[in-house]
Amino acid sequence: MIQTGQFWQNGGWVQGIWLNETPPPQRDSHTWLRPYYFWLDGELISVDDMPEQFVPIGDLPGWWAGLRSYTTDRGTAVFRLREYARRFVQAHPALFQGQADAAAYLYQAICQTVQANGYAESYIRPVPVYATPTPEAQTARPKLGIVASRWQPLFAEATRGQGIAATTRAQGGQMSLIPQGHTAVYTAAHLLIIQDGMVCVLAQAETPGSLTRDAILSLAQDAGFPVLDRPAAWEDVQAADEVLLAAASVDVLAMRELDGKVVGNGRTGPITRHLQQLFRNTICGQNRYARQWLDYMVLESTI
Repeated sequence: MIQTGQFWQNGGWVQGIWLNETPPPQRDSHTWLRPYYFWLDGELISVDDMPEQFVPIGDLPGWWAGLRSYTTDRGTAVFRLREYARRFVQAHPALFQGQADAAAYLYQAICQTVQANGYAESYIRPVPVYATPTPEAQTARPKLGIVASRWQPLFAEATRGQGIAATTRAQGGQMSLIPQGHTAVYTAAHLLIIQDGMVCVLAQAETPGSLTRDAILSLAQDAGFPVLDRPAAWEDVQAADEVLLAAASVDVLAMRELDGKVVGNGRTGPITRHLQQLFRNTICGQNRYARQWLDYMVLESTI
């Protein structure tokens, strides 16, 4: 069995891959369903042939979120794969030593993994991994692994329509947000606020905005919504008319409550709902951005 997510290790949550039949400790409420093949350092390996061991990757600097494939009228497509590959390579250059075109290499590796596993909708996560759980081996260069697991939503459709409640916390000098009942952590890079009809990003560190969030900004501008060209402060979140979370793990999701305080009118606001529909049209291949942002896959089998 192979799963990827957050695991409890040595008194803290770390990102990792679980590679044996024993259920992992309590983890994020995503359902990571078993893939058939795991891509490891240039080779597709059957999950049944993987060694039974836990392969931690720890809280590595530059840890990168995953990306999604979606079902469209033309078949399965991965959202913003080329841009994702370019960003990932920039964040983890040590994983691609000796590769003349590392972004193209990662692009092809992700395509192969998605196609081999055959899931029409999947969550794809390239991960730096170690080949052994021993501390001595963890000082060596990690290898590149890629998991493409069948997707199941983090939130029920009814919850998605109503919006979610979340809490905030300071982490490493930056504010982060955690949906209630979950362990997934989101930052300013995943958030947009809407105030007086204007869409605003939040001030953040050097981490780039999530590709989903950046896509929402482009869709908002194209739809005629004014976009503030300077970052808003974190304090502005509490006073916003609408707050939305945009990430590969949730698509576009409204915040109805933050730190026990109602956001706006406590429901998904009209602009957020409009942006959700624009995003849905995009990932279904139904607007001009789809041609730019979707890479279509030919699956070996569709599950």
